[in-house]
Amino acid sequence: MPTYPEDHIYQCETRGKYDARLPVSEDTFRLASPEQRKNLVIEGDNLPPPPTKGKGIKPQARNKWHVAPKEERNYNGKVYASKKEARYAQELDLRVRAGELSFYLEQVPFLITTGKGAIIHRIDFVTFTGRGDEGKSPRYNVEFIEVKGYDTPLGKLKRKLVEEKYSITIEVT
Repeated sequence: MPTYPEDHIYQCETRGKYDARLPVSEDTFRLASPEQRKNLVIEGDNLPPPPTKGKGIKPQARNKWHVAPKEERNYNGKVYASKKEARYAQELDLRVRAGELSFYLEQVPFLITTGKGAIIHRIDFVTFTGRGDEGKSPRYNVEFIEVKGYDTPLGKLKRKLVEEKYSITIEVT
C-alpha cells in the first residue's frame, strides 16, 4: 500500500471545526486505511465553504484603500487605479467615437515645486474638444478631470497647488 502524506492530514485537521477533509482521487481514497479515510473526501464531492469568522481563522488580506482586484479595474488592456476610473475611461472612449470629444490624455503629470522639493501630481484625464476654426490652427476646449471615490486631504491640497500654479480648474467626479 502506498504511503499517505501524513503531514497533509495533520494540516487539514488543524484548520478548524468545519469539514476540513483533504480532497483526493477515488484511487487514493480506496487505497487509504479506514483511519486515514476519516480525514479524506473524494474530489468533486460538495464540501461546505470554510468559515469566514471564528477562532484561528485569519481574515483575507485586503488592500489598504480597499481597491478592487485588477481584473475588475481593467479596461482595454490597461489596469486603472479604481473601477470608477476604468468606467470613466470607457465613457470617454465612447464620447470620442460619438464625436463629442476630439481626444483625451491619461495620467498627465504636473510639477509642483515647494520649499522642500518638487512633487509630481498626475491628473487622471485631460479631455480636448475641438472648436471648428477653419483656416487656423486647431484650438481646443480643455478640461482637467480627477476621478475620485474618496478624496483625501492630501489630494485636495495637491489639486489646489496645481490649480494655483497653472491657472486651471480641475473637475472632480
